[in-house]
Amino acid sequence: TATDLSEQLTMNQIQESMRKVKPMVQACYDKFQVEGTAKVKFTITPEGGLKDVAVKGKFFGTDTGSCVAEAVQKARFPKFSGKPMSIPDYAFILQ
Repeated sequence: TATDLSEQLTMNQIQESMRKVKPMVQACYDKFQVEGTAKVKFTITPEGGLKDVAVKGKFFGTDTGSCVAEAVQKARFPKFSGKPMSIPDYAFILQ
C-alpha cells in the first residue's frame, strides 16, 4: 500500500538502480568510442519509471547521447509515495 512507501527515494536507491543500467551505458561507449562524461537529466515517477530523459553537454544530440538516453530509460526504481523526483545532473564516465 502507499502508506508503506517512502515519500522520496534516497540517493543510494537512485544510484543502485542506475548501476544496473551502467553496462548498457558502457556498451554505448564500446560502440561509438567517444570518451567523456555523459550528463543525463531525468524525472523518476512515483511508479518507479522514468520520464523526460535527456542527455546534456558534450553528448547532446550525438549518437552516443541517444544511446545513453535509451539505456537510462530502461532503469527501474523502487516505488515511492511523493511527487516525481527530478534528477538534473547524473553523470556517467565513458572511457
